[in-house]
Amino acid sequence: MRKLLAIGVLAILATPANAQRTWQPEIGVQGGFSSFKPAGTGGSSTTLIDLPGGSFLTTILTYAPLYAIIPVGNRLAIEPQLGASQLTLGTTALTLARVGLRLDYGFGPGLYGAAGTVLNILEPGSPGNKQVGLQIGVGYRTHLAGSLNGRVEANWVTTHASDVTSAFNAYSVLLGVSSTLNARPAERPTRSTGTKAWTPMLGVAGGYASAHAVGSGGDITGVFFPGGLNNLSILGPGIAAPPTLFVIVPLGGKWAIEPSFDVHHFAPSGTKTTTFEVGARVDYAVAGGWYAAAGGELVNVKSTGTSSATVTGADLAWGYRFHLAGATGGRFEVNYLMTGKNNTLGNPPINTLSLLFGLTMPLR
Repeated sequence: MRKLLAIGVLAILATPANAQRTWQPEIGVQGGFSSFKPAGTGGSSTTLIDLPGGSFLTTILTYAPLYAIIPVGNRLAIEPQLGASQLTLGTTALTLARVGLRLDYGFGPGLYGAAGTVLNILEPGSPGNKQVGLQIGVGYRTHLAGSLNGRVEANWVTTHASDVTSAFNAYSVLLGVSSTLNARPAERPTRSTGTKAWTPMLGVAGGYASAHAVGSGGDITGVFFPGGLNNLSILGPGIAAPPTLFVIVPLGGKWAIEPSFDVHHFAPSGTKTTTFEVGARVDYAVAGGWYAAAGGELVNVKSTGTSSATVTGADLAWGYRFHLAGATGGRFEVNYLMTGKNNTLGNPPINTLSLLFGLTMPLR
């Protein structure tokens, strides 16, 4: 019996490391459904839906939308997480951020568990506006297409109170999509014939945006990772901005179409606001990584007690695409979006200038 046990142990130890390896370097984005409520009270819960993850209220109340996977063993990985935004209205500035760090453990094919800490930051204010907490997650990972992986996870977060935020518990069901960082490089744009100027890509965008209300002189600026001023739509203003999630669909030669969307839902006790934004544009590969784009956006806003309202607009963009690591690429873009007046929301015509960084993940 002892000999059989010894042989079994030696067989396990002799198994090639790659056969047991659960993790690989990845970068991804997650979003989904969350419910949070003050800890230790009978207060009602508030629900949030963000697809992909939001970077405004969602960030400090529920989960961080951006994550990376750093393998540290056959079954262990470190997962840093980040979500951040800064909003400026007149002379008032508000910064929200969440930094998470956890250990992920692979139990078997696809199944994993995770535990770690979170740090919420809300400024301006005293040092007490930094809030710490714990997070636990259980999920399932699977390969989707090409270098793209997906996961679904049940997540629980509990936080201590700060000077401005009470202790609360949050429960989330999250969908994550990630791209490997050690696979073959994504195809790069050609410089001459343009026959491979575009490849199918899934992407997520974030960066700086400035919205100017025509005729009123009011400006709103913000920095969002990920997202844009559309992250504020859960508060009801219906400010249009380039959608956060986009897909590149090659048409052949130097042309591609780019559909995009994001969804936000915020439901505190007795009220709710739901916004749905879609966009569609045509992208043209100019030379090398440079490209131009033109298209339109539509934002629908529905709040409790008010009629559904739709804001439409047209946008122009100029950008540059580049390779980051493995199969993952990036792009930097200047985008100008013009939207019309909307009487239901009380919105004047709004022009939004955005400087956006995009993370792209191949679909084949």
